[in-house]
Amino acid sequence: MSFHYLPLYTGDYLRDTADLSMREHGAYLLLLAFSWQRSSGLPDDLPRLYRIAKARDDEDRHAVDYVVGEFFKIGEDGRFHNGRLERELVRHNALSKRGKAGAAGRWNGKDHAKPMLDSCETNAKPMAPSPSPVPTSKVKSNVGLTPDEPPLPGKPEATTRELNRAAVALLAFLNEKTGSHYQPVKANISMIVARIKEGFTEKEVRQVIANRCLAWASDPKMEEYLRPKTLFAASNFANYAGRLGQRRADEVPDVQ
Repeated sequence: MSFHYLPLYTGDYLRDTADLSMREHGAYLLLLAFSWQRSSGLPDDLPRLYRIAKARDDEDRHAVDYVVGEFFKIGEDGRFHNGRLERELVRHNALSKRGKAGAAGRWNGKDHAKPMLDSCETNAKPMAPSPSPVPTSKVKSNVGLTPDEPPLPGKPEATTRELNRAAVALLAFLNEKTGSHYQPVKANISMIVARIKEGFTEKEVRQVIANRCLAWASDPKMEEYLRPKTLFAASNFANYAGRLGQRRADEVPDVQ
């Protein structure tokens, strides 16, 4: 079977991506097409992902950051994978192998010499009816693609997506300020989401990031702490938020 087409179920897709912007739709479809065409996950390399998605400016790059964090997960191979797309690849490959095996059996065995309508023989048994397919609308989808992880407890899905979107933007702000390339993976995004759910506003999170950059960026010993697992740890972040406006280069965080 050919990989020249991507089996996109439009009803599922539109349902599961209803809150995406036009840029995010474009980025998502280009990343899906790239992954499908190569039968593999996406590279764990943001600059390359930006090139794959044709990201030309900051808004385009933020769109890529968001859809990668929302719809892809890092696998054991170190690449970004989409759950539904992986299942479609498995199904596609299984059908391809079955088709090749059937063709080989017909031409290498005796099947090709039998009449095509041998089921009309008097002793032929009727074929059992094929099971009815499950309606696509009832199948949980994530080429569309619902994220593999469930919504956060007690929050409707729309709110979860809004939190994730904000967290991805804040992580991008940290990368911009520090020149880093922290990926929008669950380990990073979930910590930022947790701080927002505690009541800190996006503005306060940005202020903490900017404040810590001012305090530590010029100090080689402290610069290494400008990382998500230190900045957004619960006890650390509460301390940093309480010291907004102060610049204490001698303040050593609780290393996480």
